[in-house]
Parts: sequence; C-alpha cells; structure tokens
Amino acid sequence: MPLIFAAIGQTVHISAIQGKKEMRERLTGFGFVPSASVKILSAHNGSLIVQLKDTRVAIDHAVASQIIVS
Repeated sequence: MPLIFAAIGQTVHISAIQGKKEMRERLTGFGFVPSASVKILSAHNGSLIVQLKDTRVAIDHAVASQIIVS
C-alpha cells in the first residue's frame, strides 16, 4: 500500500519506491530504502511527518503516494 494510507502511529516497512529516478535517488539519500522502518507521526493538509531512524522528515502527498510499504 502507498505510505499515504498508513495510520498515524503505525510503523511500516518500505517495500519499494516508485516514481522518477531523481525522486527515488533523493529519497534514498534520506534513508528511504527497501526494508527501512518508517513511523507515521502526523498528517496535515495531505503531508506526512514520519520518523526514519532518529530523523523526522516531512513528505508531501505526491511523494508519500510513491513510497510502497507493508
């Protein structure tokens, strides 16, 4: 399922990242790689704030919809 559908407080694991190569490379640089754990901290106006390891990252709706999680 796309990350955008994960519930607040839920921890999910990245399965794949879709979209353009530039976006995939940028997300990989932040640590969004297959098998990484991501916790959904909050959602506001279509954007998500997630925790990836010890870092909080804000992701807009378009990007979050390209991150496939399980």
